[in-house]
Amino acid sequence: MQPVLRRDLVFTPCSGTTPYYLIEDPARGKFFRIGHAEYTLISLLDGQHSVETLLRTGAARLGADAFTEAEIVGILHWLTKTGLLESRRQRDADGIKPSSLSPLPNASRAARFNPLIFRIPIWNPQKWFAQWTRAMGWIFESWCVSWWAATVLFAALTLFANRSKLLASGDGIFSLDRSLWLGACWLALKFMHETAHGIACVRYGGTVQQAGVVCVLGAPMPYVDVTSSWRFRSQWHRMIVAAAGMYAELFVAALAALVWSWTRTGWLNDLCFNLLLMASLTTVLFNANPLMRFDGYYILSDLLGLPNLATQGRAAAMAWMQRWFLGQRPRATQGTPARQNLLAAYGLAAAAWSGVATIGLLVSASQMFAGAGIVLALFGILFWWVAPVARAAIEVWRQGLLFDRRRQRQALRPATISLATALLMLLLPAPWYQRTPAVVDYAPQIILRARSGGLVKEMTVRSGEFVRQGQPLARIENRQLELELRDLELEIAQAELRLRALRTQEKLAAAQAEMAQLQNLYERREARRDEVAHLEILAPEDGLILTPHPEQLVGTYVKQGEEVLALGDESHKELVLSIDQQNVDSFQASLGKPVQSRLTNLHPLPGLMNRIAPSASVVPTHDAFCATSGGPVPVRASESNGSAGVQFIEPRFEAAVQLDPELSRQLFAGQRAVVWPATGSPSLATGLCRGMAAWWRERTKS
Repeated sequence: MQPVLRRDLVFTPCSGTTPYYLIEDPARGKFFRIGHAEYTLISLLDGQHSVETLLRTGAARLGADAFTEAEIVGILHWLTKTGLLESRRQRDADGIKPSSLSPLPNASRAARFNPLIFRIPIWNPQKWFAQWTRAMGWIFESWCVSWWAATVLFAALTLFANRSKLLASGDGIFSLDRSLWLGACWLALKFMHETAHGIACVRYGGTVQQAGVVCVLGAPMPYVDVTSSWRFRSQWHRMIVAAAGMYAELFVAALAALVWSWTRTGWLNDLCFNLLLMASLTTVLFNANPLMRFDGYYILSDLLGLPNLATQGRAAAMAWMQRWFLGQRPRATQGTPARQNLLAAYGLAAAAWSGVATIGLLVSASQMFAGAGIVLALFGILFWWVAPVARAAIEVWRQGLLFDRRRQRQALRPATISLATALLMLLLPAPWYQRTPAVVDYAPQIILRARSGGLVKEMTVRSGEFVRQGQPLARIENRQLELELRDLELEIAQAELRLRALRTQEKLAAAQAEMAQLQNLYERREARRDEVAHLEILAPEDGLILTPHPEQLVGTYVKQGEEVLALGDESHKELVLSIDQQNVDSFQASLGKPVQSRLTNLHPLPGLMNRIAPSASVVPTHDAFCATSGGPVPVRASESNGSAGVQFIEPRFEAAVQLDPELSRQLFAGQRAVVWPATGSPSLATGLCRGMAAWWRERTKS
């Protein structure tokens, strides 16, 4: 095998903290960065050198930085996969034209295909971006950047001043009724994000030769290829192109934050909150995260002057692990020990984050696509984890590292660490395992019902209004009841006249019978008077009106016994729990004992477990528990008129934790919390095993 490098490739030396070379593939519009050692090796690919001669020549030219045979094979594999080597057909051609090249060799494309994340190129947007740059290029002028910084700072201060309202608005953000808003905001922001990248690239002399859609778990998002910015001489121009998308999104987030803080609850307020969340939180977690190959990665790479930071970090991390676990002495490398330690730390952190992101993608795929999702998850586990571990194990076995006594002694150190980790997993509790969701509610709610049916004539209070004991709240009109009372008054007056006449005539027997009838009329009158008196509803004690929009009852008919208003005392609240069946025994053992509780913002809530329902029910006791309202409990549609027309998938037990009066006054009804039983939780290892088993049973049951 004597590989040949394509003749049309352009190599540009670039200076910096660490000099590197930029490879431009004009036929495909692609750019690649390589180090000096890689360039020295690649420059030998003239069709006259085999792997053996490359190994010898490279050792002579690079000295301590020479590549091993396995590393040379890996570089050749990368060149083949990226299409930088000539095929036999291309060697016989007079020149290389873009039309003669496919984007990637078919084998490479199949090997690189990932059903969870894949790109679909659509068009060449260079002309479109050239027009937009002429119209919008001023957004990167210094005066505009200053205005941007002032706006973002002012918005940040506004959010800090409204932090309580901000936390409260987060409840239910992922509910079903907001999902369309979130999706629309996400797509609009991503389109603007990629447009900003393209405008910045073209403004500083680059080209955008490809745009398309990247699908993450089937969700489409736009992308543009701005790798031409890598050939910019200015480090700051490259960083501006990398940061342009975040620059645009954060400005939108700042404007949304200001409008959100100036508006009341409604569609505009919700839209601005969604924009604020999408344009700030996701930008920080993903685009600005240097551990992923997004915008933050390229900014950090230019700041440190370390091209191919991910590759160098991965190599340094592997060298550190080989030295630590296998006792192998790494080959000499350029750079100080501090630089190598920095690269190793970055490589380990990026690997850890990649593992977390991979687990998130696999779990999301299994949840979103049901049976097909499980297949996708197994596919990802096989190719992302099992295959690399198997290759590493085969390499260790092939090199005979397991039979080297010196390396066996070296392995005692990682074995000790592994044993200590296992002991910690067995001894430390799993705090998430037995926790159960809870909602702050009034204890108890005072329900004011109609003592008599009638038409609601007047409502003198509004939702959230504080009322005093004896204060009139509502008035019900029942003319039939009032007429019945008048008729009884008339009958009583007539009966009293008859009784007086009978006594005057000394007809004692008739007078006694009339007296009995009159007594019955008195009782009926008292009953009617009581009903008429209760047509005006008064507050039985001080409290807060809890009924939403009570003024809407005016003009409607209420039946006898029907709820009219709900009243709550701010100093008497409790945590209402919704406990699944597998954890109910632990909470039963916690009755009468203090339990651990925390709000969603991690604020602790001391309280005493004071009751638990004797039987489970699928009827939600509060909307805040339901996944359709942003809660943690899965629900399904219900034919009954329950909470929002849904019911729990599995029956759950209701329980309550009593709160201190002073603490109750600081809380709002409807706030979500998490409660742990007084008996504690199982170990981390047990909790993980039980959780995985429960998840698998849930996904595979028919």
